[in-house]
Amino acid sequence: MIGPMDVISGLFGTAASPFLLRSQMRAPFAIDIADHAALTFVAPARGEIDIMVGGGTHRLGPSGLALVRGTAAWRLGDTRASAPLAVIEPGQVCRSADGTELVAAWDRGVRTWGNASDRDASHVLLSGTYEHLPATAEMLLEQLPEVLVVDGPDAASSLRSAIGLLNDELLEDHAAQHVVLSRLADLTLALTLRHWVDGAVTLPPSLVRGYADDLIGAAIRALLGDPAEPWTIERLARVAGMSRAAFARRFADITGTTPIALLTRWRLALAAERLRMTDDPIVEIATDVGYGSAFALSTAFKRRYGLSPRRYRAGHDEGARADLPRSAP
Repeated sequence: MIGPMDVISGLFGTAASPFLLRSQMRAPFAIDIADHAALTFVAPARGEIDIMVGGGTHRLGPSGLALVRGTAAWRLGDTRASAPLAVIEPGQVCRSADGTELVAAWDRGVRTWGNASDRDASHVLLSGTYEHLPATAEMLLEQLPEVLVVDGPDAASSLRSAIGLLNDELLEDHAAQHVVLSRLADLTLALTLRHWVDGAVTLPPSLVRGYADDLIGAAIRALLGDPAEPWTIERLARVAGMSRAAFARRFADITGTTPIALLTRWRLALAAERLRMTDDPIVEIATDVGYGSAFALSTAFKRRYGLSPRRYRAGHDEGARADLPRSAP
């Protein structure tokens, strides 16, 4: 048994530590974000900002937080009308609009960057950039909106406290600082996602809604927690305390998929993470995630990811993550 799992915990299992930054900016300003990162959070510690994603604009005030998903370019600024002063490129390279390197020019000390000192800055922004996330996170992230904003009365006191602690720690340089900052960043992200999951009843059909459902939620937790089990619809229906027909119908209505399709995707996501993070034999991985043989895993894996487990592992070993095909929808 691999152990208990939920849709948020799956995001953090093997996620690398985020790139954290405290940005001090003087208005007017805008910054284009074109780093192709999987997930980024932005929290103003001072001032209000506009976040422009996919043609929409979202206003965000102090103690609020915006979570931006996907690799498409987006923009933030003091207002929508402000011209961009900088662009953030892959690898957190920063250049001015004319191409001048800004990392050194805008260096403001420990994990701090921007075009103004703290005293002169009209805006202070905290950001955490997760350049890559586990395959197990795909099932959650694809259901997020392009930008998720938690602000005003919606921002729980625990989230505001986490943002305040993160702001304080970003200015320090003590022992174990990397560990503390990584945990605070993950806490900030987890609290934001928890807020979103708690509102699952208002979401369209999704895994998040299913996980929160009083009936099929128990079956989903069992399936995610022990994927190596030979689950069938009948067995999952018993876990949910429902008839097979009622369970299958409710599962499809609430999640938009079938139990077996969800199980298959979860098994393959777990296998992908093991291939990326370990040197474990493929036959061992296959058994642990519920496949009877390495051949069975390879067939299913290639159907989803477009290449064999061996080639997938080799690509990551060579640092070719960006060149690997994304999973099929």
